[in-house]
Amino acid sequence: MKHLFTSVIALLVTFAVAAQPGAQQIPVIPADKAVRVGTLPNGMKYYLRHNDKQKNLADFYISHDVGAIQEEDDQQGLAHFLEHMAFNGTKNLPGKMLIEYLETVGVKFGTNLNAGTSWDYTQYLLKDVPTIRPGIVDTAMLILHDWSHFIALQPKEIDSERGVIMEELRMRDDASWRGTIKMLQALGKGTRYEHRNLIGHLDGLKSFSHTSLENFYKKWYRPELQAVVIVGDINVDEIEAKLQKLMADIPASLAGAAQKEHIVVPNNQEPIISMFEDPEMQQTKATLFIKHEALPKNLKNTILAEQLALINALADEMASDRLQEIAMKPNAPFTGASFVNGGIGICQTLECTGVAVMTQDGKILEGYKALLTEMERMRRHGFTEGEWERAKNNILSSLESQYNSREDRRHSYFANRYIDNFRMGTPIYDFDTEYQLDKQLVEMISCEMVNATIKQLYEPLKNVVIVANSPVKDGVAIPTEAELVGALKAAVAADVEPFKDNVVKEPLISDESALKGSKVVKSVKDESLGFTEWTLANGIKVVIKQTPYQADNIGVEAISDGGAAVFANDMYYSAQMLGGVMSMSGISKFSASDLRKQLSGKTASAGLGVSSYEHVVTASAALKDVETMFQLLYLQFTAPRFSEDDFTTLMNRYNSMLANQTSNPDFIFSQNVQKSLYSDNYRRQQLTPELLQTIKLEHMPAIHKRLYSNAADFRFTFIGNMSEEQLKPYVEKYIGSLPTA
Repeated sequence: MKHLFTSVIALLVTFAVAAQPGAQQIPVIPADKAVRVGTLPNGMKYYLRHNDKQKNLADFYISHDVGAIQEEDDQQGLAHFLEHMAFNGTKNLPGKMLIEYLETVGVKFGTNLNAGTSWDYTQYLLKDVPTIRPGIVDTAMLILHDWSHFIALQPKEIDSERGVIMEELRMRDDASWRGTIKMLQALGKGTRYEHRNLIGHLDGLKSFSHTSLENFYKKWYRPELQAVVIVGDINVDEIEAKLQKLMADIPASLAGAAQKEHIVVPNNQEPIISMFEDPEMQQTKATLFIKHEALPKNLKNTILAEQLALINALADEMASDRLQEIAMKPNAPFTGASFVNGGIGICQTLECTGVAVMTQDGKILEGYKALLTEMERMRRHGFTEGEWERAKNNILSSLESQYNSREDRRHSYFANRYIDNFRMGTPIYDFDTEYQLDKQLVEMISCEMVNATIKQLYEPLKNVVIVANSPVKDGVAIPTEAELVGALKAAVAADVEPFKDNVVKEPLISDESALKGSKVVKSVKDESLGFTEWTLANGIKVVIKQTPYQADNIGVEAISDGGAAVFANDMYYSAQMLGGVMSMSGISKFSASDLRKQLSGKTASAGLGVSSYEHVVTASAALKDVETMFQLLYLQFTAPRFSEDDFTTLMNRYNSMLANQTSNPDFIFSQNVQKSLYSDNYRRQQLTPELLQTIKLEHMPAIHKRLYSNAADFRFTFIGNMSEEQLKPYVEKYIGSLPTA
């Protein structure tokens, strides 16, 4: 399979040379000095970091570079079964002692104590473990020690757990899971990945021998395939010394120990087709994958890999925005679409460019053809300078927001980074290096570089996998394999015009003279709770509470009693849908697509919602975009936009979503519970296609006017990292200009 990155390296070689003159190899990104990384004599790796964002707490992980793919054909499901056995007794904590002890110190099974098995790895974790007593920390480390090499695997416990696993298999076996497995079988065709489902099969789970499980454990749970990660309010030197001593009795692997197979998914000249119909399937969906060989592990921590990742992120952003804009149009050929490039969660050697469309029942081929046309448009003509500029601004804004929030990172953020480094070789750079490097690299990327990359990402006649999922329904036919392949070839052969990027560039509020404002006329401070309440001259009450929890965030909630309950039955469900309609329609003179373009490079949003007994407006922003947030908040009250085309698009989406829900056992169960609690109360029904017919566009202006025309009915609460002095001018200008009775 062709290496995608080779074509990009040529574009970036100039940078590589400039970054490290005279270098004979691609520059490596330096590791964060705040994390202690080491390897024990037995081969076990460890990552230790002090982080006091969560005081007196720490997270403990052990990651095994082992998963279902290491199973032999007669061992299917044993990797996941072994994960369960880790909670059923170890050498030092027999039986349920492990769970029982941890729950006495607040570490709850399922919430703070958990594990997971995938195709290529298994992970165990203890989250939010108190560090106030050394004994608790020592026990947490002892648990990691036992999970590494000393899981008891008592025959009685194994047999007892069979029923638990089989019940999990039955619970997991729904249409979504069956469709996912079938898709992964297509993507892994020709390899062991095609024949693994993580959890195994009923016959095998009932009958496997105790020896088979023990053999899998002894063969693959080895220290050189393991990494311990401990992040939290800890003394790193002390933890390292304890770890070195504690893990010393775990022996290094013998010479000749089994090695992990490097599995590469083979090329396919002809498209691989996966057709899946299921009576319980809730959504009609078509997906086109184009397979690429993943970047080798030894290159993932390089500057070129980082720039390639940013190029891909820009392409993802632009492609997704374009597809979303099409989905918002009247009579759109699909109700939703997505574009993504990267790993797919099963095979470390495989990446994919994946494009998908969701359609109404019976329209899968129409939507699929429209998707192929748009992908051809991107491949041949690339993206426009305007699209690239917006995507770049969004990426830069995201980088800045992440950097400004660097001190807010919880333990799990660091732990997941270190586990990814262990498994895949990804960088573990410090915040300054990450921000400065990524900002520099983004500025170096041109629209031409992204367009060159999209041609490599999307080669529609090479290594193609096509997946079509549909519910089983009278009168609804899934396309044939010939139709799916024919549509792909037809799109490649067709003439395609370049994309026209329509942009509305105007101020959010064009008539600032309407903003008369109102001064704060009363201020009351609550010392015990640490907030201040202002009363504006127009009667609106505003609560301000400055918090340090998120460095680069401010949020507001304006809430009022009332909600849908104030309307008669014929408008009740229309009222509850008001927020969705406004989100789809946009605001003021801006459609939703126009507004998204208008806000490129900004981190600010606002929206409203109506529940049974309350109606609210919420908004949030990064500190640099706080005025934009206030403008959006103001417009939610004063300038609703109701578009017939957008309303029709929204109703089509809901009809598509609701069309198959009666085939979903979970929906039927929930519906019966609702009926048991509320009988046939009209206002306590789950949304159905019949109730959807009662929602009318003509209701919306009156609903909005009744609920949002008097801002004095609301209590505005601002929480975030801004002082009263900083917020006051915006509050007086924008909240002070809202209409009141």
